[in-house]
Amino acid sequence: MVCDPVDKAVWGSKLERFRRGYERHRLLSRLSLQSPAEKEGELALLHAFFEFTGSLNGRVLDIGCGDGFYRPMLSEAEYVGVDPLAWKRRPMFPFLTAIGEALPFRSDCFHHVLIITSLDHAQDPERFLAEGRRVLRSGGMLSLLCGLEGEETGVGQEDHWQKLRSEGVRALVRGTITRFYRFAFRIQDTHPYEFTEETIKSLMAGCFPEFESKRHSPNILFLKGRAP
Repeated sequence: MVCDPVDKAVWGSKLERFRRGYERHRLLSRLSLQSPAEKEGELALLHAFFEFTGSLNGRVLDIGCGDGFYRPMLSEAEYVGVDPLAWKRRPMFPFLTAIGEALPFRSDCFHHVLIITSLDHAQDPERFLAEGRRVLRSGGMLSLLCGLEGEETGVGQEDHWQKLRSEGVRALVRGTITRFYRFAFRIQDTHPYEFTEETIKSLMAGCFPEFESKRHSPNILFLKGRAP
């Protein structure tokens, strides 16, 4: 597979802001500003997802790994992470700074690829998935956890602020500071894509003629496809 060059400069104006936002989010979690129900919900989501993927052995690539939050749940795997953020403190696992649309690996070298809430950050989701498929060995599995937001593509800034004033205020009143912060941060332009179930399945079908999907909740979908 030959890829045209990806304009990495597109990320340049976003990454530092995204890093600060990510680190603030992690700080809020560490300060216990999440409700117990939110924490339990996150853990239940991850356990449900890894039940769906099945056992992950061999070489596992986590695209958009962040600081390796999911790695402890993959103790039997040879875990490798990539993320466009170059962390000030290097992660304690094999890590490369890269974007999903241009993975720095040869083809057919991983048993599993994970994409956990990362696809909506992509410049080109179709190409992002195609790269994940490219690095899979024959018989390897790509597993995807995707949020469903009800819109196929990002909306304009004016619409974002409309959503913040309406849905965001309700999130603050009914939830916690962390939930409101996540909502406010999510709608910024580091998340240029939002997906419906139909659009994400269409993207998966472009790389995997046969795949499985499971609706975890009204706005969370699990998918997995095996390379022939």
